Amino acid sequence: MIIANILAADELSVMEDTAIKITRQWEFLKRLDSQITSANTKAGFNLSFGVGLLGLFIVFTPDLWANYTTIPIRILIILMGVTLVASTIAAIVYSFLSIFPDTTPGAATSLVSFVHVANHEGGAEAYKLAVIAADNDNVLRDLCYQSFTLSQITEKKFALITKSVTSLKIGALAFLILTTILFVSVTVGTGTGTGTGTDTGTVEVEVEVEVEVEELQASPVVESVIKVQK
Repeated sequence: MIIANILAADELSVMEDTAIKITRQWEFLKRLDSQITSANTKAGFNLSFGVGLLGLFIVFTPDLWANYTTIPIRILIILMGVTLVASTIAAIVYSFLSIFPDTTPGAATSLVSFVHVANHEGGAEAYKLAVIAADNDNVLRDLCYQSFTLSQITEKKFALITKSVTSLKIGALAFLILTTILFVSVTVGTGTGTGTGTDTGTVEVEVEVEVEVEELQASPVVESVIKVQK
């Protein structure tokens, strides 16, 4: 009788220990779900930022290219443009892969993996009976497999996000250089590097003034103004 009581107590202790482990695994899965959600949010931001950066590059490139005709500057524009496009596309791909990872189940059968649950043989009723029939040891084993699989998915997600952020930094630096070149061309006003853009406008104005002066040559007022300007 004493031995039976001891065995029963030991069995109860084991069951309680298993139940505690199951609870811990559920808590761990919840933390993993939170981390996966955070990773998806960051990946979505990187994806949007990358698309926006490409859009800005497409908008500004024609003006930038038209403002400069010197070969060295155009070579720099081409190099920075290729760097921006390549790094931004890489960031977009990394972000996309992070949002849609490989979700292959970690076990042949599972009562908590959505892949197995959705394709459970016999439908919802059979799944309910399988859940009722599962003992604590099998439940714990199932949860451990899922924890391991989701941990691998989470690790891959954050690794891809890190690569995406690095690529975006390179693209943003290239875009900063391009916008600096564009800002200088707009501020200085020459743009082409030869000064022909501004000079052409000046020549046209001078020609118009000369025509007006010739037409009004007889006017003493105009003659006095011209003398003052000289």
